[in-house]
Amino acid sequence: QKAASILQCAARFMLIRIHHEVECFAATEIERVGRGFLAKLRVRRVVESEYVAAALIQQTWRCYRAKMDKVTSAVTIQSFIRGLLAKAMLEKLAKEKMAAEAERKRIKRQQAMAKHFASIKKAQHENLSNASF
Repeated sequence: QKAASILQCAARFMLIRIHHEVECFAATEIERVGRGFLAKLRVRRVVESEYVAAALIQQTWRCYRAKMDKVTSAVTIQSFIRGLLAKAMLEKLAKEKMAAEAERKRIKRQQAMAKHFASIKKAQHENLSNASF
């Protein structure tokens, strides 16, 4: 009976030890799988944040380019309009200058004619006064 109880005790000890090793192995395996899963999650977050950062940079750049294209377009349009306005102003000034020059020539002709008629009138007056003597 003593040998049976020693045998039972050794068997129980071996079963407890095997059970403990299985539990330790299971716990270690669960921890290993859990750590791997958490590591994958962290890597995924980093990669996703890099994608988000890259997308944000691209979005910002595209927005900037679009605004610059609009600004460039606006500047081009403004430059074109200013050119048209300047040409219109030059044409107006040229017409005014031509009109002023024509008016000056008309006044000069009028003055010359008045002077000519005055000299004719003076000559007629002198002829009349010389003829009466």
